[in-house]
Amino acid sequence: MNLIKKTVILNGESAEGYLSVIRVGEDVGVKIVGDGFRKGMQAGIKIGSSDPVFFFLEGEKTEIPLDNVAFAQNDSLGCLIMENGKTVAKGGMTVKIKEMKDYFSSATSPVNAPVDEDVPLPVSDDPVPEKAENEELSVADLEQIKETVSADNKDFYSGIKERYEELFVVYPTEKKLSALIPDSEWVKINYDGEDYYVVGKLSENGRIVLLGYGVPGRKNVTPPRIADEMASWLTVPDMRPYDGYWLIFQDAATGKVTK
Repeated sequence: MNLIKKTVILNGESAEGYLSVIRVGEDVGVKIVGDGFRKGMQAGIKIGSSDPVFFFLEGEKTEIPLDNVAFAQNDSLGCLIMENGKTVAKGGMTVKIKEMKDYFSSATSPVNAPVDEDVPLPVSDDPVPEKAENEELSVADLEQIKETVSADNKDFYSGIKERYEELFVVYPTEKKLSALIPDSEWVKINYDGEDYYVVGKLSENGRIVLLGYGVPGRKNVTPPRIADEMASWLTVPDMRPYDGYWLIFQDAATGKVTK
C-alpha cells in the first residue's frame, strides 16, 4: 500500500504547531496541531499545484479527510491559519491571504467537515504504525522497528527517513545524551505516563551513519528484554532517577543492528 506523509512546521507570534498530510493508497487526510490554535480559526492549505482547501479549526488538533485531492511524494505543502482577518501562524509554500479572505467572507461552514470521532483518518499497514497525536510510541513499537531490520537492505535509512526525521521535530531534545555522544542528536519520547525512551541519529562528515534507540536504566540492573544481549551501556552524569541508557545502534545503510 502506498504511504506518503509530509509535515510542515507552522510559526506565528502567538501560536506554533505543524501540518501533516497523509496519503494511504488513494485516501488523503490532514492533521493540524498547535499550541494557541482555537476552535473557529480559519485554515487554508495548499498541496502542490492543487487549488487551496479552506476549513475551520476544531481546536488545538484538527483532522479532516480530503476528497478528490491529489498528493504525490514531490508535492510541496503550505498552510495559513488566520483569525479575525489576522495571520496566526503559517509555514511552507504560500497560501494567498486574499483567496482565503474571499472564501471565508461568504462561507458559513467548512468546505470539509472535521472527521467524526468514529471515522478515523486512513491507517497505514506499514511495519511501524502511524500514531495519533495523543498516542505515544511504545516500547513494543521500538521492538517492532528492530524486528523489521533487514541485513539485505542496502539503503535502509532512505526508506524510513521522512518518518524518522519527523520525530526530531515533534519531540523534545535529550540534551545530556546529545552532548555526551559527538555528532549526534537525540529526542525523548514519553509513553505510559512518565516512562520514556530515546531515539537518535549519529553523523559522520554530515552523513547519517547510525540510528540509535535507548531506554533509561541502572548499570547494575539487568536491561529490559528488548535491550538484552544487544545493548551497550552508557553512564550519564546527574541523570536521576536513572544512571544512564541501554543503547542499541543500527547501521543507517543496511539496517543491521550493531554494537
